Amino acid sequence: MWPSALRVELIEIEHKQKRNVDLSSKSTCSTLLDLFTVRPCSDYLIVPNKVKIWFRFGFWFRNRFEEASRFPWIKNLVTPPRKGANANGNIVKKKCNKNDNWKLVFPETSPSVNSLLNFIPLAAYLLLAILSCFGLLLCLILFSDGDLTLMLKEKFGVPLDSVKGKVYWVVGASSGIGKELSYQLAAHGAKLAISARREIELEKVKAGCLAVGKKAGLVDSDVLILPLDVTEVESHQEHFDSVLRHFGKLDVLINNSGRSQKAEFQKIDLRVDKDLFNTNVFGLVNLSRVVLPYFLAKAQGHIVVTSSVAGKLGAAFSATYNATKHALHGYFETARSELYTKGISITMICPGMVYSDILSACATENPEEQLGGKIGEDEKRMKTERCAKLCAVAIVNQLDEVWISLNPVLFFLYVCQYAPSLGRSFLSRYGVRAAIKTRENEAHFLGYCEKSDGDLTLMLVERFGKRLSSVKGQVYWIVGASSGIGEYLAYELVANGAKVVLSGRRENELQKVKAQCLIIGKKAGLSETDILLLPVDVTKLELHQQYFDAVLKHFGTLDVLVNNAGRSQRAEWMNIDIRVDKDLFEGNVFGLLNLSRTVIPHFLAKKKGQIAVTSSVCGKVGAPCSASYNATKHALHGYFETLRAELTCRGILVTMLCPGPVFSDLLSACATDTYGQKLGSAMTKKDRRMSTERCARLCAIAIVNQLDEAWISINPVLLSLYVSQYAPSLFRSFNGRIGARVAMSLRDSRNDLVNSCKKDVQGEKSD
Repeated sequence: MWPSALRVELIEIEHKQKRNVDLSSKSTCSTLLDLFTVRPCSDYLIVPNKVKIWFRFGFWFRNRFEEASRFPWIKNLVTPPRKGANANGNIVKKKCNKNDNWKLVFPETSPSVNSLLNFIPLAAYLLLAILSCFGLLLCLILFSDGDLTLMLKEKFGVPLDSVKGKVYWVVGASSGIGKELSYQLAAHGAKLAISARREIELEKVKAGCLAVGKKAGLVDSDVLILPLDVTEVESHQEHFDSVLRHFGKLDVLINNSGRSQKAEFQKIDLRVDKDLFNTNVFGLVNLSRVVLPYFLAKAQGHIVVTSSVAGKLGAAFSATYNATKHALHGYFETARSELYTKGISITMICPGMVYSDILSACATENPEEQLGGKIGEDEKRMKTERCAKLCAVAIVNQLDEVWISLNPVLFFLYVCQYAPSLGRSFLSRYGVRAAIKTRENEAHFLGYCEKSDGDLTLMLVERFGKRLSSVKGQVYWIVGASSGIGEYLAYELVANGAKVVLSGRRENELQKVKAQCLIIGKKAGLSETDILLLPVDVTKLELHQQYFDAVLKHFGTLDVLVNNAGRSQRAEWMNIDIRVDKDLFEGNVFGLLNLSRTVIPHFLAKKKGQIAVTSSVCGKVGAPCSASYNATKHALHGYFETLRAELTCRGILVTMLCPGPVFSDLLSACATDTYGQKLGSAMTKKDRRMSTERCARLCAIAIVNQLDEAWISINPVLLSLYVSQYAPSLFRSFNGRIGARVAMSLRDSRNDLVNSCKKDVQGEKSD
């Protein structure tokens, strides 16, 4: 029942009469609700104190009223007018202007109570609106086979007919997505250069293109067969010249070639890793660099890269394949940030499980071995034709990145993008079974203040998580401990009683670090035998087992391996020698990868172990002028996210550390675009960077608390990481438009570092 004492008093100025509305009746209250619509105001609204809270909570959002005289039922409630206040003595009158709308007027209350009463219903309505939007988005995702932007563009974007007369070079066109994509383009009048290793299959594809393109007016000369092995990088320029000779131009390059893989992380031969990177990464990157000068000369061009959902998360049993796709994102996100303002568009396509013959040439853990499998017709996969059509829509509309997959994979992509911790938790606990079943049955960041120098989870565990003293007595092997983050991480660990193995190439520097560790660790009771100096060159793969045996011989066990070694780079994307790419991958990826595989059997035997990997913010976004370095860090995420998915259930934990700009001697040995050359620059005290001590402490906290991933950086880099995670399209647009110079100034506090170092090198050569 409605309280009988509750009454709303309406006084109409024009008729000089008072009308009491009794709220004790639900029917009367319902009719009163009908008053709250837009009408000119010429009356008072008087509300006693007794009803103000109920009235605010129920009706505050509807602050516009119809004229009371328009409702017949009010005439039955008319009482003689009276002057002054009512019996309660708390009537408040406020006159509205003739052009105003009806407004609620309440007796005076304290400002704090007033604000609270106003906020409660507003928050409820906002929450309801958010939940409704979320429910609608969820329904759209669950009934889609592509991301929401792609679905909108398919309905309302640029039509596929716009490809008519343009020249597309499809690399990897002999089967699968490349084949069907060629048919889609030919059907709408595009001219094609189709490339792959199997010339016989290309002949069949050409015949199919001419058949579907007959209505669009295609003739035999509009489809060029161009056999190509992308691993033969020396032939790329010759093939591109053939395209230009035949068509006179090129509008879009589609990098679609690649091989998949099925193998357990710790069993993969390193030769398999290198072979897949040659095919899936280096070949496509070099071909793109060959084409880029032509695109830049005409100030227009489009490069399309077929990545995979494996380039966005770490699916079990395909570590190398995942890493190659992550590396592609690293390379081409960097290319976008450097070349966007020069008219070059980049589209990353991430398809899920699609019907194709990908398993026939699928790599395993052994060199030169092929899986030889075949996808069954009863498996739940997207049709190749549908996938190719969505790829064509993405290309025509020049989207930055698209996801194409059936559910639940598409939904899981959204979870990994917007709730990454939840996604990793699912992959870690159910990843192996889910991967087999699916593949083969196939926040608070806007309020961050400048004092924040780590992600929210890291900041919370720093205050409320495990203490660093919990490392006491544990054995840590730090690879890359001679300087920078590795050096100060060693200091943090020994200060809390951990036993450490110090490894790096520069033995003299390691001696200094060991001496300092003994001084710092004296209070924690450490002796000289608790700190082992072990010079290591991670590129000497044949010695890795020997290094690890030395650690076990000295300490008898190993608890945590910290992969911290690596080199940075400053070079423009299109000028990098392919040998520089491979050299950086040797040190930054393959060396750490092989060392981890050497250690994993020991961890599996004791059913416990942790691998910490120093990645970078460049492993999450595409920072300009360091394409190879960015790609190596993306590749590390591909490898070790896969390791987490496979082995967390067996006691192996992985922590990915992503530091931003930090003071170190990183620039002295920094690679350039020329093979064998070092940048030889140095950081200055004026640079805006995080102190090495603070970064190392946060790294130690992340490792001790066994976090999956930690972002460590000062703002605005930290804020940009959140934007790239939760609003990726906005970030890519901003990153492309601000240009390389501004982005470089955020990272290096100088926007001319690459050019100035080039001039220095040229000056030395002339001398």
